[in-house]
Amino acid sequence: MLGHARSKTVTLSKEKLAEFRTDFRQAMSGLHEMMFRGVVECQDPPNDHVRRFLTHGVGRRLSILKRSIEEIFTIFPPERDLPLSNDEAVSLQIHLHAFLINLAGVFDNWAWAFVHRHGLRPPLQPTQIGIFKQETRQYLPQPMLDVIVEHDIAAWHSEYAKEYRDALAHRIPPYVSPARLTEQEVAKHHELQAVRNEAIAAFDIDADEEARRLQLQLGTASPFFVHDINPDEKGGMVGLHGQLLSDILTVIEFGNAYYESWRERAD
Repeated sequence: MLGHARSKTVTLSKEKLAEFRTDFRQAMSGLHEMMFRGVVECQDPPNDHVRRFLTHGVGRRLSILKRSIEEIFTIFPPERDLPLSNDEAVSLQIHLHAFLINLAGVFDNWAWAFVHRHGLRPPLQPTQIGIFKQETRQYLPQPMLDVIVEHDIAAWHSEYAKEYRDALAHRIPPYVSPARLTEQEVAKHHELQAVRNEAIAAFDIDADEEARRLQLQLGTASPFFVHDINPDEKGGMVGLHGQLLSDILTVIEFGNAYYESWRERAD
């Protein structure tokens, strides 16, 4: 389940909605416990660098992840059928972007805390530090490596978490469409757009607003996100709710293994 929730299913059964609700409660509880555990673990660190990366790095990022997914599920609950308004779509993407950038960053912060705890700078240089970089992985204790392998977290990171983080930072930012339209609704949307174009040319604000209102009523909610519609780009369409829940559960799973063993290092 962890790191592999990229489903494109649209119609959700009662059982699937119940599963989302259960996973959401588990995710919120797990994040809260993880934030508390981080505070406890850094009470007696070997140096200030460790404390900074755990409190100001990991702690802040976990808080943002928690708030972001809460807001996303509030704006767009899994059972929603109505299209998103433009304002809702923008708000949703703000929280999605915050979620994705901090999802990738929390693993880097854990890596830096580990490196500083064990005095690995040097030999490690900044570009060699990362939970999924071989230069750092050679020092990780077996429990961390076991979780990475068991849940294929390295592939999840390279194919999804890092890919979407990099798209957000450098290429096309991830996007949630306000609505999903049938062919007939697409035709109707174009028809209404022609009405709007004529209204704008005639400075008829009322007619434009009415046509726009009708456009916004077309379609159903689209529970997916993409970072590029270009078929040559990596990524593709990802199920919003299931993926984000899977991401949080991945963070919790790894975080628990991290704090259980981060005082150790491989020789």
